[in-house]
Amino acid sequence: MVTRTALSRAGWENRIEELTVKACQYAIQARTAAGAKEVKIAGSIPPLTNSYQTRNGLEKSETEKQYKEIADIVAQYVDILLCETQPEALEASIAAKAASVHGKPVWVAFTLEDDFALDAAANKLAPVLRSGQSLEYALKNLEGINNLEAVLVNCSDPETCTLAVKEISKLISQDGNVNLDKNIEVGWYSNARPTSDAFKREKEEDGDKRPVEPEFDEKMFASQASDALANGATIVGGCCGTTPEHIKHISKLKQG
Repeated sequence: MVTRTALSRAGWENRIEELTVKACQYAIQARTAAGAKEVKIAGSIPPLTNSYQTRNGLEKSETEKQYKEIADIVAQYVDILLCETQPEALEASIAAKAASVHGKPVWVAFTLEDDFALDAAANKLAPVLRSGQSLEYALKNLEGINNLEAVLVNCSDPETCTLAVKEISKLISQDGNVNLDKNIEVGWYSNARPTSDAFKREKEEDGDKRPVEPEFDEKMFASQASDALANGATIVGGCCGTTPEHIKHISKLKQG
């Protein structure tokens, strides 16, 4: 999906509703053309600025306003509201709250630092958000949000995502500081290419020079997805660098 910030680079910020509706309609048309009535369409509610930017530079009220605008449009067309590639806990919770009022499943996906950081509370190295915030802190910020059905990790290194899935599953299942439904789904849809390079490109706003070839081929990626399933994931998929062949391979894991 698009945001006002992204569209403003082309002077198109006032076309946000038009283009968002078109994106949703194309997804519906693709499902119809494939004869796949059972397929659920997830509508992306993305970061309002750059994907890995840990502060969006907007006032909280403006952040709330823009997320409400996107969620209100997308919710008319999709089955799932997916607040994805969220680098920071507060922005993720604002997005999820905007999505939660529509009576449809809300999924929240966090993007992670590729290098672990010291979780001071647990006194150990652990996966953290791009903001440096712990997974526990991120999950606590989602407490009390209506219709929250899944917490995921995406747009990050596969192995980091798998370790994060394991940590999230543990935090949700145990009696502790995180008060979320213990039956909530946990998801993994990592990148198939190095995220650090993507981060450099985004900082340089040089999105036209993305590498074409993925770092992980289909079998390697499926192996990573299998590890994620073994460590608590109930949803698997692919983010940057993945192709239909990657998805075909991991779909066999779920079928099996």
